[in-house]
Amino acid sequence: MCGSACGRATIRELSAPQHSVPAKKFRRIRNLSPVIVRTEEACRKRRTSGIKPEDDHPMSDSEREPSERERVEAVRKILKQLYRLSDLGLKKKYLSRIERETIFFLYECHSPGKYGEERPHSAAARARRKSLSGRRIKSKEHGLTYDHAIPLATLRAELKKATHSTDAMYRALRRFVQGVVITTDEDRLLSSKKLRLRMPDGADHDDKFARYVAADIVFKPADRLLLVTK
Repeated sequence: MCGSACGRATIRELSAPQHSVPAKKFRRIRNLSPVIVRTEEACRKRRTSGIKPEDDHPMSDSEREPSERERVEAVRKILKQLYRLSDLGLKKKYLSRIERETIFFLYECHSPGKYGEERPHSAAARARRKSLSGRRIKSKEHGLTYDHAIPLATLRAELKKATHSTDAMYRALRRFVQGVVITTDEDRLLSSKKLRLRMPDGADHDDKFARYVAADIVFKPADRLLLVTK
């Protein structure tokens, strides 16, 4: 007797928010989920196979990789909600991790990959990479690590201001967010100088070289160019 009515009820039940999550917020999270899932899958595929998205064809609309604008818009929406939760008392450790992972998976890892050769390397990191003879980089095993030229923790005010529009968020990400490959010894050096999560005193907040100069971390000309021309 229930027929299609039962079917509709089941669909509503499956798509309904769970427990204490407000319906409006659930809809926002659900709408972002396909973008995040497709993006993470694309990152994994690129790291393991080396195939670029444009090499995969044909692709349906449901399978295509999100455009850069779609990913930046997802970053904007997630950060906007995250900073609102922070104002309501979200613990700082959760704020930092969600902020970092959101920016990395939706923006940074696409071009190039995390340890891609096209990414800026310190001179020591470039030499270490050359010694690995094309092997896949595993940071803990190979003495390399991924660093942000400008620590994300110092950018929170800029990113928070940029949540008002997609274009503003794009400009902020392009201006401030730059991943760099350095050695684990250089990472420890930054930590010893208390520069791992902050900029040197008196440095411009968008100076991508400031921490490395203060810690005597050297870059060859080609990598210096990669660091500033983004």
